[in-house]
Amino acid sequence: MDATAQLFRKARRGDRPARDYIVRSHMGLVTYLAKYFYRPGAFLDLGDLVQQGCLGLLHAIDKF
Repeated sequence: MDATAQLFRKARRGDRPARDYIVRSHMGLVTYLAKYFYRPGAFLDLGDLVQQGCLGLLHAIDKF
């Protein structure tokens, strides 16, 4: 079993530092994707899109 799988398993069991580490380490990807899909004048501002991405990341951590 590799370290990443153990980290996700700990996060799913409620280990807050493990969950925070996963979120921090993937914020670059979330920001990149938000900037990629952002369109000026769209329904969501860029900050809101990043926030939605973070919520999606948290949901993915719980379901991984």
